This record gives sequence, C-alpha cells and structure tokens, in this order.
Amino acid sequence: MFDRSHVLAGSPEDALAVLLAGSLVFSLLQVRRHHDEPGTAAVWWRAGAYYSGCLLVGWATGVLSRLVRTHVVADGQLGDRSWWLATAAVFAIVAFGYAGIWRAGTQHHGRVRHVPSVLAFGIAWGVSEGVLMLAFFSLGELFGFAKLGASVTAVLAASVWLGGWHATYWDKYVAPEHNIASWNLPKVLLAHTPNLIVSTWYFATNGNTVIFISAQVLALTISTWFMRFPPYTTSATEQLVVA
Repeated sequence: MFDRSHVLAGSPEDALAVLLAGSLVFSLLQVRRHHDEPGTAAVWWRAGAYYSGCLLVGWATGVLSRLVRTHVVADGQLGDRSWWLATAAVFAIVAFGYAGIWRAGTQHHGRVRHVPSVLAFGIAWGVSEGVLMLAFFSLGELFGFAKLGASVTAVLAASVWLGGWHATYWDKYVAPEHNIASWNLPKVLLAHTPNLIVSTWYFATNGNTVIFISAQVLALTISTWFMRFPPYTTSATEQLVVA
C-alpha cells in the first residue's frame, strides 16, 4: 500500500523531509535552551522534536507520499454503504474510548483549559502519531507481509512503542500529571487497544490514509482537552490553575 519510490528521489516529500530535519534539530536546541525554565516551553519543544521525528519516519517509510498523493476518499466509496458504516464505526469507537473511558480515568488537577493550546497540541499529536502508526504498517510490508501481517505488525509495534514511550518519557517529561492509576488498565483495554485494532483494520481494508489519521487526531485532541494540556509559557506564574 505504501510506495517508497519517492524517497530520496528529488521529490517534494524529500524537500519536506529537509524541513522536518531542520525542525527536529531546532526543537532539540530549544529544549536545551529552555530546560531550566519554570514554565512549559521545554515541554512544547520536546513534543515538537518528537512530532518532527515521527513525520521523518513517515517520510522514510512512504507514509507522507501516500498522504499527499492519494485522495481522501477512493472512487466508489461514497456510494458504498458498508464503507460509511465502517467509517462511522471507527469514529464511534474512538469517541467512546477517549471521551468516555479515557476521560473517566483522567484528572486535570485544576488546570484551566486554554482552548487554542489544547487544539493545536492535540492536532499536531494526532497527525504525528497517526503517521507513525502507518509507518509501522509500512514496515510490515517491507518484511514481506500482506495486509493481515502488516496490520498485526503495526498493532504490535505501536502497542510496544507507545506503551514504552509514554511510560518512560512522554508522561514524565511532556504530558502534565493526569492519570488515575486505577484506570490505567481500563484505558489500555477499552480505549487505546480498540483504537489501534479497529483503525488499523479500517486502513488495511479501505486504504483511507487521511481518515485514519483523522481518527488519531480525534483521539488525541480529546485527550489534550480533558487533561487540559497547558499553554506554552516560560514563566511559572503564567501557568493557569484554578482554586
């Protein structure tokens, strides 16, 4: 499903990769610059470095090429009732998992919801990790697997990577405190895992790259909304908290 012939071929995607590499380096330099400041600037730059890295992996595995070179909806899908039902099922499962289960297991600790920051962070997070998840699918294809094998590869690799990444880095150095410990397992079983399995199945069956990524944008924007991800600031006094 992924065409990697445009990688290192003088394509527009290669030009974008150069910009992403520059963004990665710049973000890391900004992390170092703001590391000792009391605000959240370093947090945002750490996320920016991660997002740039995810998109670079997407470039190398052909995901960005598919994203920019294929239609949002394939010929015949709009007239296919089963496609509409499958698409609705994906978004319904994501909405239930994150607006229901994930929300129930999340605390915002009195942080004020800064809507522009929440939306910007959630959209960037969803696009980046959506691209990364598809990169795992592409790697499954590189191993010679057909759609089912590539799907299993993607789900397993994403589960291992995202679980380990969040436990060892993201939830310590990027995301503000938000987890209710007793809800961690229900979140995994009833939100994250269904999202991974159903969204990957949907992509393998229908091939809608933009819609797959949109589902991840929905999931992670809901997450940032309910954890109330803080705005970019270099001052501790600007971090908004209510009594």
